[in-house]
Amino acid sequence: QVDQLSAEVDALTEALAVELPQQDAVELELTALAAGRRPVTGPGVVVRLWDAEPGRNLPDWVTNDDLVVHQQDLEAVINALWSGGAEAMTLQGERVIATSAFRCVGNVLRLHGRIYSPPYEVQAIGDPEALMDALDESAAVQTYLEYADRLGLGWEADDSDALTLPEYAG
Repeated sequence: QVDQLSAEVDALTEALAVELPQQDAVELELTALAAGRRPVTGPGVVVRLWDAEPGRNLPDWVTNDDLVVHQQDLEAVINALWSGGAEAMTLQGERVIATSAFRCVGNVLRLHGRIYSPPYEVQAIGDPEALMDALDESAAVQTYLEYADRLGLGWEADDSDALTLPEYAG
């Protein structure tokens, strides 16, 4: 009975098999690049965020939770860079792709099964001027910068003539 059912499954699978169109080498390479399966090099920006120094003279309303970089802060930077035309990106040296998800718990970051602590670094390849403009135009990034200024959270954004981002390792 198992052999008969296996043969039926094989026959049905074969009947439903669809011939995929052949892709040329250029199309395959572009697909691999878009999927993060190739290392990339080019100009771009590097953004660094870090927690505030504890023990500073701060207003009474400030809690310890206000002094750390949060998931929404990293999301603000990453989303601004994508909207600014980033062609490829890393977070903590890990290639960020369409299915990448990162989560922060307290002041640690979980990305692709690994845990990282601050400082956090985002590298993005693209037109440096457009990427920096996108950071400046992002309301969420500007909110982070207001808190950074008031509470001493870290922020650094620099352009770079040559970044090299690794391929996605997952």
